[in-house]
Formats: sequence, structure tokens, C-alpha cells
Amino acid sequence: MTWFSRLLIALFLLKLTWNMLVPLFLQRAARTALKNRGRPPGGVSMMPIVETALLAAGAITTAIRFRDERPAAHAGDVLAVGIAAIVLSYLIAVLCGRVLRRRQGLHQAESQAK
Repeated sequence: MTWFSRLLIALFLLKLTWNMLVPLFLQRAARTALKNRGRPPGGVSMMPIVETALLAAGAITTAIRFRDERPAAHAGDVLAVGIAAIVLSYLIAVLCGRVLRRRQGLHQAESQAK
């Protein structure tokens, strides 16, 4: 594995981690804004083009590296695993966001009842 491949993998994993952590950061910012009586934060663009570009670069690098032994099959494997990882990261982000929103709603209801 070359340094370029490792760099692509590292960047791809960092972006997927970011996808999953965005709801937590938004929750913290919203909680801070509510305590300080400020505006809650707006939305965050998840920028799927970053994952797509990294995944395409990884597939192309794989196809070039394995050009003598079925490059399309190896690139297809990279694309399949990458797409599954992207979908999973967004699914985790959505589910985490829903759980945090529900928890915040319950917490606000408890504080208003007191």
C-alpha cells in the first residue's frame, strides 16, 4: 500500500467520522445557545462531494495499481465498501440526531414542568 492510498483512506475515515459527530456538535451548540438565551445554530452542510471525490480517487488509484489483474473488479470492491461506509455514516448521523433531539425535547419538558 502506498502513502497516497493511506492518505486517501485516512481522509475518507476522517470525513466519515465527521459525518457521525455533526449531530453531537450541533446539540452542544444548541444547548449553549439556549443557556445564554442566544439563537440556536443553523444547519450544517455535510458536503457529500468530499466523500465522493475521495472514493473516486481511491477507486482510480486501485484500478491503476491492479491494472494487470482485473482492475475493474478491484475498483468495484473499493466503490462497494466505500458507498456502504458513506451510507452507514449518514444513517448513524440521522439516528444520532433524532435521539439527541428527542432527548433534548424530554429534557426541556422536564425543566418547564419544574
